Amino acid sequence: MEIFDQRGERIQLSDQAFVAEGGEGRIYALGDRIYKIYHHPDRCPAAAKFRQLQRLDHPNLVRPLTLLSHAAGHPIGIAMARVPERAVALPRLFSSTFWGAHGLTVVGIARLVEAMRATIEFIHRHDCLQVDGNEFNYLVDLAALRPWFIDVDSYQTPGFPATAIMPSIRDYSRSSFSQESDWYSFAVIAFQLFTGIHPFKGRHPDFAPNDFAGRMAAGISVFHPAVSYPSSVRDFALIPSAYRQWFERLFIHGERIAPPRGVRPLPAPGQLSPTVASGGALELHPIARYDRPLRRWYSVGDEWVVELEGEVWVGRCRYQAPADYAGVVLNGQGQPRFPLLRDGRLTLVAGESGAEWGTDLAADRLWVAANLLFVLQGDHLIEVQLFEPGGRLLAGPGSVRKVLPHATRPFDGLLLADLLGRTHLLLPVARGVLPMVAIPELDGERVVEARYRRGVAGLLMVDRAGHYRQARIRFSSDFSRYDFELREEEDLNFAVLAHGVVASIPRDGLLELTSTQPASGVVRWVEDGQIRTLMRLAEGAGQLRFQLGQALYAVRLKA
Repeated sequence: MEIFDQRGERIQLSDQAFVAEGGEGRIYALGDRIYKIYHHPDRCPAAAKFRQLQRLDHPNLVRPLTLLSHAAGHPIGIAMARVPERAVALPRLFSSTFWGAHGLTVVGIARLVEAMRATIEFIHRHDCLQVDGNEFNYLVDLAALRPWFIDVDSYQTPGFPATAIMPSIRDYSRSSFSQESDWYSFAVIAFQLFTGIHPFKGRHPDFAPNDFAGRMAAGISVFHPAVSYPSSVRDFALIPSAYRQWFERLFIHGERIAPPRGVRPLPAPGQLSPTVASGGALELHPIARYDRPLRRWYSVGDEWVVELEGEVWVGRCRYQAPADYAGVVLNGQGQPRFPLLRDGRLTLVAGESGAEWGTDLAADRLWVAANLLFVLQGDHLIEVQLFEPGGRLLAGPGSVRKVLPHATRPFDGLLLADLLGRTHLLLPVARGVLPMVAIPELDGERVVEARYRRGVAGLLMVDRAGHYRQARIRFSSDFSRYDFELREEEDLNFAVLAHGVVASIPRDGLLELTSTQPASGVVRWVEDGQIRTLMRLAEGAGQLRFQLGQALYAVRLKA
């Protein structure tokens, strides 16, 4: 596609530059710019609105920089500054599992929330409104906890009213958009960042699930004593007191006021790791307790791997981990190898000695899944082969697959690829085996999080109204067929056992066991008051395990 900017410079956008396709248009990435080409050119900002948006010159705002046109000169899109590839969609930060995996704390989240508040205040000072400040209109740099505001072209400016807003952030007590409605939307997002739950979710006996409008109009928030919610929701005591008071004034008392400024909470006081006691239908046995929070835990063959901040345990062996490593790959002796990206090339660190080995393998990004290491090199996804002859650690390219680099996103155990509007999953199975499966049911869906284990994928999606749901996909052994199930759960908390059983916790007090085979039903429901959604499931050494606080437990059904 050939387009032109306002200075008449020619820009060529190929399929390799494709990032994603949404309701308004297609997104491309080229150099240090993002290009948005509208499906309907009349959605392109008018020249007067474009000039107004130029005033929003703030480092956190990804504002339009130039209008784009085709050869005839009619505007068809906009160009913006490109956000770094490391940025993640803000709704991923709602998950406690994501908090643990990336070492997030309430102190860091408060810093992110303050940066968002200050940026919205800047928008208001320039006579503009954000209006649709839903969670998908933010990206976050996890290292700096810096927000980027995207979709700035949809903002309301003088003379150009906004018309669309996601229902889950709408202030139903007001009939028009204002600074107060912006702050209300921000409050909904900030509450989810602190707690992991929408302030009007949970269950109330008088309202249907996801009845945002009814609950908001009645002031029935999660603070209401008749509302129940999963144990996986983070403790409300973690909310900084100034924000807790602000949330209560908005969601309980119906006030419409700006948020507090400059909140810097003290670190939460240390708490004992929660414990469980055996009883009911299940036996729960402690396996290990650690001196710091767990980030990731999984099995590689017969080895059990636990990643903590700064260290990794493989079975009973403890290893120091370098900063910024991309994952853990075990060699044939069960020793960890840590891949790093240094100056655009793959570097490997040996866990037992800390020795570093540089390689000649160029890489834009690294990805580890199923004990396999991949590098993304331009539009090539390369599986890396590791060799250790004579005590040396060498790396070489293995199988190669072509991908659209900007439209291929890594998740836990799988890659999600948008091939010009068609969604595919890349599923690492074994060395040299990386099936790519088209999933038409996912076309056009907004995926927040995803996991893949032993023939089973789970994806957390959100629709245009802001309702979250989980897609569970079970593949046949040759990946030639699958079944697709939509579930009301908003948490990808499941484990796949070696004997073909999927274990999950759909709600507190219930363990669900199903087959991994497509089109098969529930194997067993196990009711036990000890089971809580905050227990993070995994498979290890052929048994079902879970993490609770800083401890790991094994689960067995009583005879």
